[in-house]
Amino acid sequence: MVDFNYKKHGNGINKLIFFHGFGEDQTTFDESIQVIQKELRDTTCYSIDIYYHGNSQRENEKLKFEEWEKSFRAFLDKESIQSFMLLGFSLGGRFALATAYIFPTHTSGVFLIAPDGVFRSPWYRLANSLPGNLLFRYLMNHPPAFDGMVNIFKKTGIISKPLVRFVEAALHAPQQRKQVYQTWTYFYPLQLKPRAIAACFNQHEIPVHVILGKQDKIIPPKKVLPKLSSIKDLRSVIVNARHHQMITESTPYVISVLKNQNL
Repeated sequence: MVDFNYKKHGNGINKLIFFHGFGEDQTTFDESIQVIQKELRDTTCYSIDIYYHGNSQRENEKLKFEEWEKSFRAFLDKESIQSFMLLGFSLGGRFALATAYIFPTHTSGVFLIAPDGVFRSPWYRLANSLPGNLLFRYLMNHPPAFDGMVNIFKKTGIISKPLVRFVEAALHAPQQRKQVYQTWTYFYPLQLKPRAIAACFNQHEIPVHVILGKQDKIIPPKKVLPKLSSIKDLRSVIVNARHHQMITESTPYVISVLKNQNL
């Protein structure tokens, strides 16, 4: 039984599976998918609601590789999918990488758009340590304490102004704070080491296209590219875009790759 929500677009022979970013859902890709299918009628697109987003819910517990393998395999069986390409944006990059790692013989290519899951920030590591996670949960459940911490960040410059603005916008509501706690805590087991990613992709000759934003302060290119440099079939593109513009700005490149069958 498939335990996550998804939407199927089209009925072409080629399969492209989308994973969205934090705070979004599968509709995030609607416009991009319309453009892709206008150009490539032989491509079926599947846009998935990541757990704790859209209509995909699960228990508040860590998502292990074995559990994701079982869930995704049920999806592949239901849709009779033998081979597929993956596209992950931001948080979705973590799921794209984990899925390719689990199903390398079924994965014919991966698009990583400003991907999470490639490097671990000090904040992410702290939030998943035992004392750090207790503090993280407290801050997410106590808005005044969280706001006080953000004000300290503003005054001291510990994190950049664009990142502070992103945090304020993304975490101003209780449901959003709950969501970030769930995703940071329960998706932590899906974090792969760059060496493991490269070894798997090189062994199975999986081409990887990483698309990054020149103006992206959330997932900056300088943090991502060095971590992926060991992948033999790696093609990187830098577009002049901020984080929230990345899907739109990346779509022409995705179409050009699919048209030219570079995967």
